Amino acid sequence: MSPLSRVLIRQEITKLNRLDPNRALYSAISATYEKITEGLAVVVGKTGDGELFHRVRRTGGNKPNLITELQAPPVEFVQGFQRCNPPGIPMFYVASRRIGALVEARVEVGEIVYLSQWIGRDEIPVNRIFDDEENKKVPGVDTSTISGPNDDIILTYLDTQFTKRIHSTFANDYKFTSAIAQNLTSKFPPNKFHDVRDDGYVALKYPCVLGLENCHNTAMHASFATERLDLLHVMELEIIEVQGNEVSVQVLDTAIDFSGGTINWSGNPNLIPSLLGVDGERKGVLFIFDGQKWNLHLHDGPITPEYIKLLLLD
Repeated sequence: MSPLSRVLIRQEITKLNRLDPNRALYSAISATYEKITEGLAVVVGKTGDGELFHRVRRTGGNKPNLITELQAPPVEFVQGFQRCNPPGIPMFYVASRRIGALVEARVEVGEIVYLSQWIGRDEIPVNRIFDDEENKKVPGVDTSTISGPNDDIILTYLDTQFTKRIHSTFANDYKFTSAIAQNLTSKFPPNKFHDVRDDGYVALKYPCVLGLENCHNTAMHASFATERLDLLHVMELEIIEVQGNEVSVQVLDTAIDFSGGTINWSGNPNLIPSLLGVDGERKGVLFIFDGQKWNLHLHDGPITPEYIKLLLLD
């Protein structure tokens, strides 16, 4: 099959824009995206060294005891559409900053939530299609020679759709973004250099939908995240105040020991990671060796409300 002409692509986009999400079939939407993206060139890169991922988990009042409770939900609980997944396909959603994870989760005053910090066991493959500068960078390759003639209109359309704010009561609107995301995170050929494995999955990096600066989200298939990420730290938080994209919290408990797949709660709310950002610069993740294993470096000063605020923004 050869790529569609610009005229036909515009026609297909017009049809998509006119669909009623409550009546449109997800399978038809997905097939249309596969058709219009035929010939689209994207860059699959790797995450940076020591890149951290932050995730918010609600548990309905039950304190989680197992790492699996903080991972993507089981298949049987994925019954609706979300930004990157249709029903029955769990995805692991994370943000590059803690505040991003809290805001994207739309936390509310009085809630108890669990904010976890994860790191890749190695660099992981990530589709950077929504990162304009990164999507032009391929070491040793002139991307202008491989870009399709319709990439501009396709990328503009995909970006517009994918970064829309969608209210939770309009979940069927996610049929479009979930179809896009599934197209952009699966069916990639195995590649040793970028560590794309036989499952064909890559992660998808995309802008923080709610307008936070210097923050992005990443979505991964559940099995991909389980195989490639390690849990470093968890905080049990009470949400004290929410003002737009500013969130105030109280730390109730922390965990840094996850031996045997168990979350071993410390009972100490002051076991808080040290900051990575110094004068606007990002450092690598700090670890301390205790003679047996490497542990996340913790802040050794007073844990003040001001420090917690900086930690959320870090």
